[in-house]
Amino acid sequence: MTGRWRIIALSVLLWGSLAAYAVLAANHCSRRERERVCRGVEITVTDSTERGFVTPAIVRNMLVNDGIKITGRKINELNTLQIEKAVASRGYVRRARVYSSLDGWLHIEVEQRRPSLRVQSENGYGVYLTDDGYALPIQRYASTDVPIVTGIVPLPFARDFSGPVPCLSGQTKSVEKKYTKNEFFLQNLINFVGFLEEDSFWKGQVVQINVLANGDVELVPRVGACVILLGPFDGYREKLDKLMAFYRKGLAFEGWNKYAYLNIKFKGQVVCSN
Repeated sequence: MTGRWRIIALSVLLWGSLAAYAVLAANHCSRRERERVCRGVEITVTDSTERGFVTPAIVRNMLVNDGIKITGRKINELNTLQIEKAVASRGYVRRARVYSSLDGWLHIEVEQRRPSLRVQSENGYGVYLTDDGYALPIQRYASTDVPIVTGIVPLPFARDFSGPVPCLSGQTKSVEKKYTKNEFFLQNLINFVGFLEEDSFWKGQVVQINVLANGDVELVPRVGACVILLGPFDGYREKLDKLMAFYRKGLAFEGWNKYAYLNIKFKGQVVCSN
């Protein structure tokens, strides 16, 4: 065998050995992966500083109540999709992500739903309405700084309802079925609160929305003693612009506590009373 062919033969033998070693190593790693045991669960609530409706302890209790055992089980036996669905099925959880790491830990990342307003009505409703159209029960252990809606609030669902509200969560109506009066009211309420949220002044000023028996709406401000009669939600932008002009030209000189009631219900008028 010439030197050239000897080199080729040695190269083939070397590459064959490397390939065999790679197969053995892969099988060994795969066997170790199958035998790897979960050391524990790390739960992260990504927006916990903003609201506390979901905590790591609550997620752990969810798993216990659902009979899902994790620690001590083999990693390859854990159904991460099942765990993800179990966590995400809770009302205040917007989404969940579950994955394992090479160090043997299972990681659960949770994002909460964000309440837009809280309803605490005289006709028995006590719910949060979220920015993605869910009605969720008020929790004793957590709250968040959102406008409170009081009075006789005509909501289009039962007092004990929890879940996605069809007229808010993107579910479309059939051509035959029109929105009810209560559904229209709720949509207008959500739009109004969204406007407040986007305006830096009104977001800080309006702390309570009170619904009267005739459907008119009152606003309770953070600053000043006067309650504001908005009337129906129709034309609320123009009404609040009119009120802002009155604040600048009137109350700026007379003081925030001069009047007890401001009526901006009618076009072009701000009616003051004590």
